[in-house]
Amino acid sequence: MTFVFVSVIVIYFIFSILLAIGAFRLPVSKKITSNFPTVSILISSRNEERDIERCIRSLEKLDYPTELLQVILVDDLSTDQTRSYLDRAAGRNTHFESYSTTEMPPTHLEAKARGIAYAASKAKGEWLFITDADCEVPKGWLKHMLYGVDDDTGVITAAMDTESSSFVGILEKIASLGRLLFGFGLAGYGVSSFALGPNMAIRHSVYKEAGGLEKADFRIAEDIALFTMSDKLGYTTKYHFDHFTTVNSTPVADLKQLHSQQARWILGGIEGERSDFTLTLIVALINILILKVVAGLIYMFMTDLNTALIFLLIKALSEIILGLTIAFRTRAKKFKTYIPIAILYTMYLYIYLPLVTMFKRKAEWMGDGYEVKYD
Repeated sequence: MTFVFVSVIVIYFIFSILLAIGAFRLPVSKKITSNFPTVSILISSRNEERDIERCIRSLEKLDYPTELLQVILVDDLSTDQTRSYLDRAAGRNTHFESYSTTEMPPTHLEAKARGIAYAASKAKGEWLFITDADCEVPKGWLKHMLYGVDDDTGVITAAMDTESSSFVGILEKIASLGRLLFGFGLAGYGVSSFALGPNMAIRHSVYKEAGGLEKADFRIAEDIALFTMSDKLGYTTKYHFDHFTTVNSTPVADLKQLHSQQARWILGGIEGERSDFTLTLIVALINILILKVVAGLIYMFMTDLNTALIFLLIKALSEIILGLTIAFRTRAKKFKTYIPIAILYTMYLYIYLPLVTMFKRKAEWMGDGYEVKYD
């Protein structure tokens, strides 16, 4: 029995090294200096008066020709002052536009997907860039994201970090960057498996050819829907994993909202039709692997303390390798110091949370005012 558990942790360790190597295989982005395409940036917001001004200010500072840039701000049924912030931004910037989903025809779409679909209907750019209302984009975001793109590229995506030293912010940072490493690590070997909603773009012609989000078999997971559109039409995905393209988000308010956020990511990921189940399969296998690792630790602590300590050390080394890869590639602040927390928090992310969502198949967005149920 000990041999089985030791084999599992060795596999886990090797897989961690392979993911780290894959991440480093992705080239660091550079700024494009010519042939700038027209770009439309789509922002959907609901009750974001706390964070939307920070997002808008970063969009106003973008290093990109404003005559080629269109920023579309959509208010999705806010009950606070979000709409007034959007209107003021549109008033002081000629390339900004402000809309509300109250003007949108009814669709099956929910949450952010509804606002993004409406924004896309107003877009004129060759590329549709998407981020969240609680995110701050780097000044050179667009020029770096468009680096290395060719005619076969349908989607571009990059990482997201969380800017906070609070306990909830640290956990969210670990969850977002840690999970992303699976996808970016695989991308280093040429495996396209996902796109990140708060930091992505889709070619406008691809979006139109697929029929837009209104034709997608998704209600809430707009990022997976957009990735699937491009993938099914045979286009490639461009992955960036560096600090030049990483957007910074504001953390959720408390642990309850954090749990809801993580659950929504899982439930959104299993919703609808996907053309490629690579990432879903990999995450499922990792869940099973970590479960066996935990079971092995418990078993060996009860039977062989020395072997258990070696077992625990190897697992910790795996997390350290992954954590240092994230810290180096994205320059995430203080991430190296959070690795001990990450070692424990991954147990929650990859064991407890998937089990909980199997029995409580619903997700919330923006507090109690919104809920999606999955049959």
